[in-house]
Amino acid sequence: MINIIDIKKGNYLLLNYDNGVKEICQVVDVNVENDTVDIFVLSNGSKLSVPSKCLEGIPFKEDLLDKLDVGFVNDPSYEVYALPENGAFVKYYPTGHDLIIRKETCGWVIVLENPKAPYGCEFKKIPYLHIFQNYAKEWWGLDTDSLFDNSKCKK
Repeated sequence: MINIIDIKKGNYLLLNYDNGVKEICQVVDVNVENDTVDIFVLSNGSKLSVPSKCLEGIPFKEDLLDKLDVGFVNDPSYEVYALPENGAFVKYYPTGHDLIIRKETCGWVIVLENPKAPYGCEFKKIPYLHIFQNYAKEWWGLDTDSLFDNSKCKK
């Protein structure tokens, strides 16, 4: 179950019909007091208001990076701060404050600069797409409301 506090307008989630069918939807509005979420179902264009317990996170996986329409490049030689191993999925920015995603032993992470941390960086786990969206919007101002080419969203 998702914590409704983590659900933001524009997030992509899975609507679980509780019959084995799950569909990708996008959050239109969140009502924390009523614990309901207004969503847009991508596959059929329907708009619904559902309890947050009917929603699940979309697991963050490598193939999802190919579906995201924001310009990630798989760069095996990318030097990630002082980490001993190179390589990451990177969205390059002219300022050098690149958005860096890596697969670590703990799962997928966003890598953030932190001079006080070992190797000069810290990891923020991104188990689900909506967590990635929230971090990317908060720290990079990345517009995540239209991440998908809808033709690739059939689940």
